Amino acid sequence: MEEIIGKLSNLIKDPAIERLDLTLSNPNFFEILKVSHTEIRHSNFLAWMLDPKQNHNIGDTFLKWFLKDIFSDQRVTWINEFKVDSLDTTNVVIRREYKNIDLLIETTEFVVVIENKLWSKEHSNQLRRYEALVKKEYPTKQHAFVFLTPFAEQPEQDDDKDIYVTFDYESIVRILNIILDTYGHSISEKIRTYINDYILIVRRYIMQDDNAIKIAQEIYKNHKEALDFIFESKPDRLLEVASAFNSALEKSGYILGSPGKGYARFLTPELNTVIPKGNDGGWRHGEAFMFEIVYRKNSIALSCVVAPGAPQLRKLLIDALKTIEDAKNPKGLKWSSVHIHNHRINVNDEQYDDLAILRSDIEKILAKEKSFIEKVESALLSALEKSDMYS
Repeated sequence: MEEIIGKLSNLIKDPAIERLDLTLSNPNFFEILKVSHTEIRHSNFLAWMLDPKQNHNIGDTFLKWFLKDIFSDQRVTWINEFKVDSLDTTNVVIRREYKNIDLLIETTEFVVVIENKLWSKEHSNQLRRYEALVKKEYPTKQHAFVFLTPFAEQPEQDDDKDIYVTFDYESIVRILNIILDTYGHSISEKIRTYINDYILIVRRYIMQDDNAIKIAQEIYKNHKEALDFIFESKPDRLLEVASAFNSALEKSGYILGSPGKGYARFLTPELNTVIPKGNDGGWRHGEAFMFEIVYRKNSIALSCVVAPGAPQLRKLLIDALKTIEDAKNPKGLKWSSVHIHNHRINVNDEQYDDLAILRSDIEKILAKEKSFIEKVESALLSALEKSDMYS
């Protein structure tokens, strides 16, 4: 342990740490808003830059530079880059999330589909579906398709490779730098700041080509053991967010049950007085039944769970839960989940670094589930009362 303490001491006295801190401490609009890792926010910024009618006051400059790159690709056969400057962009429309398409450029003569993939992967043949959709929705217009990724990766399917123009964020940065170098004198200081901040974010977090990255790599090379020890000792995210779930449940009037990492278990006040407790082989406090919220990765799930215990009691509880609509046949012989409701909340999302926001969203979900929870409560209370199983 003394050896690792010495390495940690050397780490904090390394001047490179100060240089990195000074580099990262420069205020950046996109880092302040915590949107640097959010794919949809990058698409929003690109939509803003592509739209000639937006308040960046560069008109169609970014749009035309982008189209020149796209139309110079051999996969676009109906136009070339030399005709872009003469295009009329007066009535151009930039659509966001049009039928799940990330970005769509619509003019009187053509449409350009842009699928933006930063940290997610293709799924469900989406590129092919977008192609079919656009050709159906815009049968009289010409079409071009763009696959935008950090490093111009190819689509997974061979058919898509023949249709989608591959484009990368280095090209986005190149166009933005052209605009700053050529038109910077006519752009307001605020807009120049936005563009410069965005370029830095792309270089740092997408292209991994930034001075801060180089300093960090230098620090890691010189202090690998100390940093690996820090990474291994970092706070556990599931334990960090537990307080948000527990606070939301208590504020909503529920009684917390047996704890567990990645789980928030609870009962209504009425059920808490009658649900049998003390069963061996189950939860820590021995509850025979609990509502259980499982929080993992990209979603959370609310379940009605019957714990291991006396077969007669388990059958009573499961049969009561089955009387509620959308019940599932429980597969487990010991742990039985009869109802499962999934909600799209990713506890690792950057916005939930503020646990108050996470707590608020959990409260909203509990409010939506209130009617269901009341139905479960009523069914179980009725079943237990009839069977004289009050504890």
